[in-house]
Amino acid sequence: MTGEPGEQREALSGGPEESPPTGAGEGLSEADIRWGLIYTHDRANQNTSTLQEVTATIEGLVELLVQRGLLSSEEVEAAKERAVEDVRRRFKEAGMAVITQEHGRESKYSFADGTAVDCENRVHLCKAACCRFRVGLSSEDIREGILKWDTAQPYALAKKANGSCVHLDDGTCGCTVYAERPIPCRGYSCKDDKRIWLDFERRTPQPLLHHPDWPECLDRDDRRPGGSGAAPASR
Repeated sequence: MTGEPGEQREALSGGPEESPPTGAGEGLSEADIRWGLIYTHDRANQNTSTLQEVTATIEGLVELLVQRGLLSSEEVEAAKERAVEDVRRRFKEAGMAVITQEHGRESKYSFADGTAVDCENRVHLCKAACCRFRVGLSSEDIREGILKWDTAQPYALAKKANGSCVHLDDGTCGCTVYAERPIPCRGYSCKDDKRIWLDFERRTPQPLLHHPDWPECLDRDDRRPGGSGAAPASR
């Protein structure tokens, strides 16, 4: 969609540009939601237009540099790969990345690649620690509308104040949406995850498992018992 912001909002809303609702009533009205969506789409359209212009400018400059022999195509590709990883890292640290997982568009209901773990015999020790990992939802999860996601960090599975998944029953440590759980939860196995088990077979849990800042605390000051180095990245 092209045009000035006012024209974009008019096209999106089907009428003249309207001001944001100013009422202080309870909840969100249909007008609140519609205006919010119009604003969001308007900003996204402007960002897309700016990104297209920046991309075209950079690609044009690179093409000129290659044509004049100042850079090779191989050098450009190698530099681009390094830059992509750095930008992704910085966006993630700034909380700007949208967290999703598509798994090749496979439906979670046909996913059969998980590893069985006897959770019922271990949950009293680990307290469902895996339910504190960050999990990105798929488009299937989002459209289904059963799993709750964090509106401040779309589309990560929502968490409680204690850091556990919002769908975890704190009393039983059981999943209240087990049949609808996302693919990362279906496929994950804690068997070789030292963030949870020092010794899986002997059921020896990680001593820092109940630290309020787990698993991030494992990355700091070489606090992991039995060795050095960083813990695997959180899901």
